[in-house]
Amino acid sequence: MIPCDAEGASKKWEISTVTRKKYQLRRERGQLQNQLAALLEEAHIKLSSFVSDLLGASARRMLKALAEGENNPAALAVLADKPLRATAGTFV
Repeated sequence: MIPCDAEGASKKWEISTVTRKKYQLRRERGQLQNQLAALLEEAHIKLSSFVSDLLGASARRMLKALAEGENNPAALAVLADKPLRATAGTFV
């Protein structure tokens, strides 16, 4: 049998490990988002003016379309699944 103190310590260790991992993943996601924003800005692509989350579903679909060679702003605007920061007319 495991003493109660060992069970409590084990549970506490698991919780702190999960908490630390969640914090690390959030920090890495933020760093990735900042790197992506800098790369897009360097390429003169102002996607962050239209979407609130560069790693969101709409932005990822737009980035994929851009990578595949799509450059029509109206076609990119159609890829949004909810209202964006800007209207479809401002894409043009």
